[in-house]
Amino acid sequence: MTYMEKLNIAGMAVGAVLYGWYLSVIAGRLGSVPIEQLGYKTELAFTLLGFVVLITVAAIVIAIFDHKELKDNADGEDERDKKIYRNGDLISGNVLGGFVTLLLIVVCFVDLHTFWVANALMASIVLSGIIGQLVKMLDYRLG
Repeated sequence: MTYMEKLNIAGMAVGAVLYGWYLSVIAGRLGSVPIEQLGYKTELAFTLLGFVVLITVAAIVIAIFDHKELKDNADGEDERDKKIYRNGDLISGNVLGGFVTLLLIVVCFVDLHTFWVANALMASIVLSGIIGQLVKMLDYRLG
């Protein structure tokens, strides 16, 4: 398993765990507090920043334990890795663009509270990221 493949799996795991945490915290409050008074911005920011920090730490840890492969491949990136990441990012970007376009259309016709717009955007980011990571994982496994 290459360094990039391990990093891909770590990214998917970190994203799923953090978003799951966010959903559980917000879902716990949703029934008991009116949406106008629901505090979600701190948890949303923590989830996004937490992802950046945790994936950076994961990249460092994976690099420490996988230093031999990185040293052997120091001259250049593997062409296969480049192709896989380009394909996964392309599909992920298209999915995100589709979700955001759909959200914009809905916002034009329905008066939504900021809470719903922010959470729809967050869900779009997470879903497109997971779909992109799954495409990359399938490309690694199926060629």
